[in-house]
Amino acid sequence: MMSEAGSFMQPVNVLHAVEDLKIGGMERVIASIVTGLDPVKYAAHVLCLTRGGTVADELIRQGVPVTILGLDNYHRPGQLLALCRWLRGNNCHILHTHGYFAGVFARIAGLWVGVPHIITHVHSAYVDYQSKNRCMEKVLSFWTDRVICVSRTVQEWVVEAERIDRGKTCVIYNGAGLNFPDRPNGFVSTALRRTLGIPDSDTVFTVVASLTSNKGHHVLLEAFKSVLAAHPDATLLVVGDGPRRTEIETRARQLAIDRKAIFTGLRTDIDALLGISDVCLLPSQFREGLGLALIEAMATGLPVIGTRIGGIPEVIQDGENGFLVPPGNPGALADAMIRIAKDRDLKIRMGRRGRQIYEEKFSLSEMIRQIETLYALLPEDQNHALTY
Repeated sequence: MMSEAGSFMQPVNVLHAVEDLKIGGMERVIASIVTGLDPVKYAAHVLCLTRGGTVADELIRQGVPVTILGLDNYHRPGQLLALCRWLRGNNCHILHTHGYFAGVFARIAGLWVGVPHIITHVHSAYVDYQSKNRCMEKVLSFWTDRVICVSRTVQEWVVEAERIDRGKTCVIYNGAGLNFPDRPNGFVSTALRRTLGIPDSDTVFTVVASLTSNKGHHVLLEAFKSVLAAHPDATLLVVGDGPRRTEIETRARQLAIDRKAIFTGLRTDIDALLGISDVCLLPSQFREGLGLALIEAMATGLPVIGTRIGGIPEVIQDGENGFLVPPGNPGALADAMIRIAKDRDLKIRMGRRGRQIYEEKFSLSEMIRQIETLYALLPEDQNHALTY
């Protein structure tokens, strides 16, 4: 890329700031963005304000610059000054923040040191925000170039609950960033199933989510008990970890379904686990920005079942690529699971439609294209041209 003087332009330095990079949907999206940006145009750096994590380690192995500052409180002047010093020492043209903590901490520091452009990325509708949190987001939005929302539902929450100018917002759907295989005619590889002790003939229902109250595992366990009564050849694959893991595993034993429920803990091979699955579930109860796990499942040709909440209805077209059910209703969830388990043609048809929707709306390339377009449309500053 040439400037008017005929010399090659240097890449724009983009800093993605986040609290930490453990395994989770937001963290996987950040990894997909920083590894997907065109390196000729953009030099991506990741700043973990408090700690690293599994995703941070993977990015480092891939050669992505990751800095971990060990800061944990933006109310402490010393920590804010430390972040300001770091930003001054690193030539950042675009500051792109993720999550509330980094969105507040890094934006305040970025404004202080004069970072040319600031973008914040909202990954969910945080219904538990207090008035002070919403007020902080509103105030900081005046000095924010763009507020990226992962769904229309999140955008409406940002506009209505946080009272942020709609003109400052835009919707960019998450894109799946793993290497998902095609699934011809519903074919499933059996080697990993056998490693996990899953019978080849079982219908595998998989949930990929942190083990917290919001994700609805307790509702799913109740539903799965009913599924086993109607369709004994089934396995529930619970992928993830979290503060409620012991409680959820105990509940599986109380329901006498633990023999058919496999808790994998944290895994990085999500594509492989989805490759041995038949249906993907996300029974969120209170909020869900979009549902990256559902998008990843659609990429590999799986039908999906989710609750009619948050951004999930923007992913699942009820009756086409899966089913939407009311939150907190194990009976409705079980009915949807049984219906797919007992109808192979329906499962294949929904999986194919899900792959089509993924390619139309939720591919990694489409997410990256939209983010690069947003970056390129930022006005030029006196030190660096941001348009091409």
